[in-house]
Amino acid sequence: MKKIIWLLIAILLLLGIILLTCYFVRKNEARNQYVHSNSEAVATIAFDDLLFDNVGQLFKRHAPDTEASKLDWLDMKNWWRAGVHIPAQIHFFSMKDKPLTFFTIQKITNVEKWNAFLKEQHIDSITHISPHVSILYDDKFLLIGLTAFPQSLNTEIQAIWDRKDEWIYVRDLSFPSFINQNVHHFSYRHTDGTFQLFADKSGNEISLNGEWHLTTALPPNLQMRQRETSNAFIWLQSSLPITETPFILKTLSIFSTIEPDRCAASTYSYTDLLVSSESTLQHDTVIMYDYDINFNRIEKTEIQEITVPIIENTWKGNQQFATSLPNKLFYRFHKQMTDSLILLSTKTDTELPSSFVTAPGPFYVTVDFRHLPPSWKRGRLHTLQEQGLQINIKTSVIDENRLGITGTISGYKHPVQHGRLLQNQKQHNGH
Repeated sequence: MKKIIWLLIAILLLLGIILLTCYFVRKNEARNQYVHSNSEAVATIAFDDLLFDNVGQLFKRHAPDTEASKLDWLDMKNWWRAGVHIPAQIHFFSMKDKPLTFFTIQKITNVEKWNAFLKEQHIDSITHISPHVSILYDDKFLLIGLTAFPQSLNTEIQAIWDRKDEWIYVRDLSFPSFINQNVHHFSYRHTDGTFQLFADKSGNEISLNGEWHLTTALPPNLQMRQRETSNAFIWLQSSLPITETPFILKTLSIFSTIEPDRCAASTYSYTDLLVSSESTLQHDTVIMYDYDINFNRIEKTEIQEITVPIIENTWKGNQQFATSLPNKLFYRFHKQMTDSLILLSTKTDTELPSSFVTAPGPFYVTVDFRHLPPSWKRGRLHTLQEQGLQINIKTSVIDENRLGITGTISGYKHPVQHGRLLQNQKQHNGH
């Protein structure tokens, strides 16, 4: 009996040594992924660590994704069956002036599986897969571009692909020394050392922490607008100079003619954004066409009444900046200004904010999908609402040039009452 016990112990030790060896070998190999030498930031998913630290989650039942009919380029099952290498850590890089757009370069290890996958998905060379995904490939590498906003990345992907001489290993990026050197499930770091954010998953909650280095000193008295936010889907406040949060104006410029570089000097270090679950009515003029008895086309105008979420966007800035802000951005916005305070709102009778209080931190954002506006309850957003997803991020002052970042991402999954765990997504294009 003792011999059997010792044999089992020896086998377990051997398996443990083998697993640890594979873990460290894969972790070291993952640093040989290519990124662009001019990357502005690198985001990393520590796939092996995430898997090992959440083994229990693999045996729990999850609700099938209502978007499962679409090919998910971040689903590792699809990478596996396509013959794409799955590294221990997956690195994504972003380029300057492309907010919320990331690229990853991965090796194709099984050309036969890859060609079969391409044929199955009807993919040919550079392809705009979906409003958020574009790819380019050969028999050795796959370049994937992912963007938060619907747009084609074909031009950007082709430019990166054509300059392979500018690809370098992620291990060769000279990241400045950061205080937090622990291994995290997710990380996002600017290559110049100005920003780092780490995330770790445990169960259905993700904890966030990081550090933000500012290029300008914080003002001594930070102010924020006092506002009722119990029904807020999104509530963002920033008392930082717009030069510290360039993604705000850059994101706005995607949907409007605003020029971030020219407008930056006209803002006065405050903005907030409220997207409420409450709604208001707007009237929109729609041009329609009909035909008379002689089949001549007749133009008709029709006024439609639409329900839109109440959205408020407050800025501090001068008259020039107020003029440059758009009057229509998906919805019609009513613009008001007094002194240096500017308010844009989808509701006609919204009052200009009058009460400002001392801010506990210069930047704060919360997203609560339980308060998703009714007119937005469709597709992926509706799925996240059903999960009760909540995101909370806040900052605290370390010194006049540094902020600490903390936060959580939490939510729950509805249990599956019948059936088994969805193993594979349905094929793209209805096949």
